Amino acid sequence: MSLFPESLPHHDCYLSRIDSRVRLLLGFLTIVTLLIVHNPLNLVLLFTLIMGGGISVSPPKKWLIARLNLAFFSLLPFVIVIPFVSQKGQADWTWGYLEFRIQGLWDACYLLLRTLGILLVVLTLLVAGPLHEYLEAARRLGLPNLFARLLAFTYRYTFLLVEELGRLRISLRVRGFRNQMSRHAYQTISHAAGTLIVRSAHRAEMVSHAMQTRGFQGRFRALPIKPWRGIDHIFFWGGGYFYFVSSRGI
Repeated sequence: MSLFPESLPHHDCYLSRIDSRVRLLLGFLTIVTLLIVHNPLNLVLLFTLIMGGGISVSPPKKWLIARLNLAFFSLLPFVIVIPFVSQKGQADWTWGYLEFRIQGLWDACYLLLRTLGILLVVLTLLVAGPLHEYLEAARRLGLPNLFARLLAFTYRYTFLLVEELGRLRISLRVRGFRNQMSRHAYQTISHAAGTLIVRSAHRAEMVSHAMQTRGFQGRFRALPIKPWRGIDHIFFWGGGYFYFVSSRGI
């Protein structure tokens, strides 16, 4: 998996036919439920449903597995350490200064399931629709317009920043630079970082002037809001009822 950002692989599926505001609200409710549910059976059931929902939108397998693997192996050290450092309850196994607690193991499993579940929710939403659609839906639901614009610009110009960094790396390697632990290498990297910042500032200034020339007044124009259809009400109220029932067994 590359460290560089990639275009999000959204495509037409059954979730994309639902109003983006409904999708966003259901995703938010799912994440909140994942965070507040402590009953192991409810948590496993909710995670299974989230996984089923993520698979049902047919995301690219390599794209999905790569991100889940990255999250899993990033959390693995914490999962291993938590049972030995947890102070909940009595130690179930002791060896010298090491104390192993079953409750700590449960806490580690909760952490793993919740993190992977939240990631699956986000990835499922991104497959079901483009990012700008969710930003507009969030703005309709009360997100400040400035925050929505900042998120949109950050996502868009991250790609340009990565492209500029790639050009700088190519130019350095053509000139014979090799990354080494030396004073000259560190000076070259710092100069390249400064060049990248200056070029980014220059690009941002040009973009600002171009947008003002085209009449940008601080907000994006969007199509008139559409009323919810029957399927939107079914998904919203049905999902809300399910999450309410799940949270009752906290």
